[in-house]
Amino acid sequence: MKDLEEKLDAILQQMRDFIDELQERGSAYPMFFYHQPEEDISHFVDGRWSLPAEYVYFLRHYVVERVTWDTGDYINLKIYGARDLIRGQEGYNYNPVTDEMIEDWPQNYLVIATDEGDPYCLDLSRGDTAIFTALHGTGSWHFSMAYDNLIMFLESVLIPSSCEDMLPVDIPVAYYELTITGEGKEKLKT
Repeated sequence: MKDLEEKLDAILQQMRDFIDELQERGSAYPMFFYHQPEEDISHFVDGRWSLPAEYVYFLRHYVVERVTWDTGDYINLKIYGARDLIRGQEGYNYNPVTDEMIEDWPQNYLVIATDEGDPYCLDLSRGDTAIFTALHGTGSWHFSMAYDNLIMFLESVLIPSSCEDMLPVDIPVAYYELTITGEGKEKLKT
């Protein structure tokens, strides 16, 4: 866990530096990324959800106010810190108007971020920090894995959209042949 904490600290520092640089340029939008850890997150650790240790560490150190990320693939990404995490569930797994749980929401999914309404979630039944996402407004949720872990997700917000074309193109890709068979002699190959 010590190695993960060091990686998280490094990424969080890069995020802080990015926000500080924007503020120094005289950004019209006030944003704050505090350096002090969140004082009390016991209500997350001790009760409501069973959170992975890596994510608990993140919640203790990602203390933000009015920060949204519009870099890389994101239009207006809001990553929830401990202060906003419960409110971030509203409209996904909880309806605050009717004070009811939303039935078609996967109950093990915790919304940790949203981008223009598209949720980014942890599947708490897994015990890891793989990040899943789905498009909103399609009538039903069809989640797919977006990132293998929290660190990869956080790194993705540090890629400015103007630099996306500078990323290496020679990323190794493994191709496989899949044969789907059933009864009979017809086979489908993809």
